[in-house]
Amino acid sequence: MRTALWIFFAGCFACSAGSAPKGAGEPPPAASAPVAEASPVAFAVPAVFGDHMVLQRDRTNPIWGWDRPRQPVTVTIDDKAQSAVADANGRWEATLPAFPADGPHVITIQGTQTRRIEDVWFGEVWLASGQSNMEFELARASDAATVIPAAHQTMLRMFTVQHRTAAAPLTDVTGSWQVASPETAPRFSAVAYYFAEKVRATLAVPVGIIHSSWGGTPAEAWTSRTALASQVETKPLADSYAASVTPESQAA
Repeated sequence: MRTALWIFFAGCFACSAGSAPKGAGEPPPAASAPVAEASPVAFAVPAVFGDHMVLQRDRTNPIWGWDRPRQPVTVTIDDKAQSAVADANGRWEATLPAFPADGPHVITIQGTQTRRIEDVWFGEVWLASGQSNMEFELARASDAATVIPAAHQTMLRMFTVQHRTAAAPLTDVTGSWQVASPETAPRFSAVAYYFAEKVRATLAVPVGIIHSSWGGTPAEAWTSRTALASQVETKPLADSYAASVTPESQAA
C-alpha cells in the first residue's frame, strides 16, 4: 500500500527503529508509548533528507530538522524559499511547494549552518516494510546474475533503514539514498527492487523506495507498549519488558 515519505516519518519511526528481540529465547521487547527521543541540540537534518533522495510528486512536501531554539531557518529549492523558526525544543519544519515528476533539484537549508542536498528528484515514494521476505537481498535472487549487471537505473533509488533497537520511538534513523547500479543493487531488497522497476516502467517517473524491514520480528515488537498493556492477552509481554528495562539498556 502506498505510503508517502512524510506519512512514514510521522507514523513508522518506531517500527523503522526496529524494536526487535535482542536474542533468541528472550521475550520480544515491546515498543514504548509514543514519546520521542530528545531532539539534537545542534543543527541537524534527518538522514532521509539527503543527496539522491526522491520526494513525492504533485503535492507539497514537509522538510524538517533541528537547530538552536528560536533560530530562523530558510529552505530553498531552485528559486523558491520557505521560512521557518525552530521552536523551544529546536525543531523546525518548512513545506516545499508541489512539483511535477522531474529533477534534478538542489535543496539548501540555511540556519546556524548550511546543508546542501543535491540530485533531488520528484516522483513516486513508497515504503517497503516487513520481515525476511522483504529483507531478502537482490544478490540472492534466482535471476541475480542477469538483473544486477543491468541495474543501471538512475531514476530508481532506495533508502535502506539500518537495524536498531529502541525503547522509544526515534526522531531519526541511519541510512542513505542509493542510486540503483550494478554496484549498489545487490544489497537492495529484491521485492522492493522488482516493485520499483514495475512502477517506473508503468508510470515513467522517478521512484524512491524507503526500505524498513527486519526478518524474524514478531508483531508485538512493532506494537507500542501502551497498546500491548491495554489488552489482557498481551499485557504480560508489556509487563515483562518493563521489568527488564534498565536506565543502561535505554541509553544503549
